[in-house]
Amino acid sequence: MNVLFYIPYLYIIRTRLKANGRLFSFILILVLPPIYFATVLQSSFSILHLIESILGLLLIQNFYEIGYIQNDTETIKKEQNPTLRLDKASLSYYEANKLRIYVTRIFFAIIISLILLILMKFSFDSFIFLISAYLLIPLYYIYNTIRSFVNLILHFILTTIKYSAIQLLFFSTASFKIFLFSLLAYPIINFIDRAATPRFFYTLSKYYKFNEFRVFYYFVLFLFSIVFVLNKYINYKEFYVFAYYFIYRLAIIIGVKMKKILRN
Repeated sequence: MNVLFYIPYLYIIRTRLKANGRLFSFILILVLPPIYFATVLQSSFSILHLIESILGLLLIQNFYEIGYIQNDTETIKKEQNPTLRLDKASLSYYEANKLRIYVTRIFFAIIISLILLILMKFSFDSFIFLISAYLLIPLYYIYNTIRSFVNLILHFILTTIKYSAIQLLFFSTASFKIFLFSLLAYPIINFIDRAATPRFFYTLSKYYKFNEFRVFYYFVLFLFSIVFVLNKYINYKEFYVFAYYFIYRLAIIIGVKMKKILRN
């Protein structure tokens, strides 16, 4: 059995996070901050809320990887120069077992959903979250089917669900302000990165510098967050998010420049 097709997070690790530091970066950017937003900023922290958030992320990743699998196996058949993330043996395994793969993924999603519903006592919040999570399936199918400017919009929606949807587990106590902060923390800058590619805005892509712009972006948010916390519009728990991302991105660009200096 080719287990990467069945186990959440294993597929993305094997196909998209193989380079040095990518997995560590993924955890720092797309695992810990979403949990912080949900369990610390959108609710009162507890072990139960932490477990619910982890299960929520697991469900979303499970659906997200269905989209990845479809893209890496089905969508590439329609492209002239596809990006091949799977070897021939894995592609052959997929073709022979695709029904089992998708059924197993859906079964896994149903089990997680039932556990969440039980833990949350079938609350309205749990249903709101599950609706948003299950939307990933049709949205990713459309995303993998078309090739147009609409993909940019769909990518933003998919990223928002991936990053911010677990906050809906605490919908009854959630703050729209915190949700907006979470969009600023990752989905919006990710949207800008995606737009600044030859596929969407070719002219912009020639001048866009990924690392430098991200440092500038988070520096601006960091400065604004200082002003907001001093004026008591936000508290220190909210301020920490933007400080965290700014320091992280600044450390990356310093590390890159230090490597260049050492090589020379």
